[in-house]
Amino acid sequence: MAKKNSVLLTQVIGKGTFEVDSISDRDAAIVKLLSTSGIAHGVKLRLREPQAEGVYAVSIGGSAQVLHLSREAADTIRVHPSH
Repeated sequence: MAKKNSVLLTQVIGKGTFEVDSISDRDAAIVKLLSTSGIAHGVKLRLREPQAEGVYAVSIGGSAQVLHLSREAADTIRVHPSH
């Protein structure tokens, strides 16, 4: 169950570090894509500046590698600020 202070990744304004609270399972293909990319409950994501409209650039943990997520994929991820 998602925490009350979590929001969809698509609702986050600006850059920052967040922890994945939950991932919707409504689209099996997106769940598989996120899983194989290393995005799962409890993982820390750094949201970076997007390079294109509707694309969400994230890094997992301390990695410098940038993953580009579609709006549809980002809209399945709930996050809360990482402390």
